[in-house]
Amino acid sequence: MQVYRPRRLLGATLALVSIAGLAGFALHMRLVKSFPAEDQVVHQAPADIQLWFSQVPELALTKVRLLGPEDVTVKVAKAVATDDVKSVKLAIIDSLPEGTYSVTWQTASPDGHKVRGEYAFTYSPTPTDEPGEPADQ
Repeated sequence: MQVYRPRRLLGATLALVSIAGLAGFALHMRLVKSFPAEDQVVHQAPADIQLWFSQVPELALTKVRLLGPEDVTVKVAKAVATDDVKSVKLAIIDSLPEGTYSVTWQTASPDGHKVRGEYAFTYSPTPTDEPGEPADQ
């Protein structure tokens, strides 16, 4: 029977380490929602980007970069707080040509833990009807 005790102890230790690791992961700040959303196709050019996090982001450490088609940098305003304290918003200053955009963000949680990420969305304006042609129904 003594042969099994070290194995049981090892199994119990591994289980505790796994649970502690999962609990720690749940405590780290992460992006929970965005507008435009990841992989979303928008038909009107967005006026701003909004990011929602699982914790209150450190506004002074929040940076967002928007790259357009052909990796052209799109000018955006500095991130500002919103009524939802876990969210930041920044205005898009430049006009957006049709194409796929990459949003790269970084911020920090109140405990100083830095987080970053990236996602893409596509701007595809809806076609306008030509004069004299019937609209599709």
